[in-house]
Amino acid sequence: MNTAEFTKKYYIDRRGSHSRKWDEQHLKFNRIDLLPLWVADMDFMPPRCIQEAICNYVKATPLGYTMTNPNYLKAVISWYKRHHNCTIVSDWLTSAPNVITAIMWCIAAFTKTNDAIAVLSPVYGAFDSSTSDAKRQIIAVPMTRNEDNRYAVDYEAFEAAIIKHDVKLFIHCNPHNPVGHVWTAEEMDRLFSICQQHKVLIISDEIHQDLITGLTPFTSALTVSKGAYTDRLIAMSSLSKSFNIAS
Repeated sequence: MNTAEFTKKYYIDRRGSHSRKWDEQHLKFNRIDLLPLWVADMDFMPPRCIQEAICNYVKATPLGYTMTNPNYLKAVISWYKRHHNCTIVSDWLTSAPNVITAIMWCIAAFTKTNDAIAVLSPVYGAFDSSTSDAKRQIIAVPMTRNEDNRYAVDYEAFEAAIIKHDVKLFIHCNPHNPVGHVWTAEEMDRLFSICQQHKVLIISDEIHQDLITGLTPFTSALTVSKGAYTDRLIAMSSLSKSFNIAS
């Protein structure tokens, strides 16, 4: 099935359905004739098994307050092992409403007002806004772009920025949004070793881990150098992108 055939069969026009990306364009951009790539959800239904599971739950169970289901944790652990060759244990796991909220919690917990937080730019804009909202400094270290539009890190510039601004936290985007760079273990090892040397905490946002094209496989930050950096690293992910269940 090619792209046109897939779109014809599965595409759903969400205009008028209170879709944030389609029905709020006029508020954000003062026009409505744009492709709304500013929100990463899809105009297709989620997998049928997810639809059926939600329907069955709603039919059979009162919608009361619940605890985390141990089977959910087992499923997360199994997914990481089977798909990303990453071994984690349930005691490492905790939940948040979404990744950005989790990042803001970590900023509040591990940094102080006016502390410096580093990112590699260009990067997802919510990293900047989260840092600004928390009254921290955002230190954007530009990535280099070569002739075929591939991005790479200037490691000397990255370390110099950390030293100059006494950076306390590095928000790593893995894979990198919006440039699409899929980080290799070797690249992350160089970044993380600099962070380790200067006692910089690492947050690895891995929300797009399952949406990979090309020959470079996804590598979780948790597995770099056989887990050498996990004592100063928080990895974050979500079901929302992988399974198109953003709400």
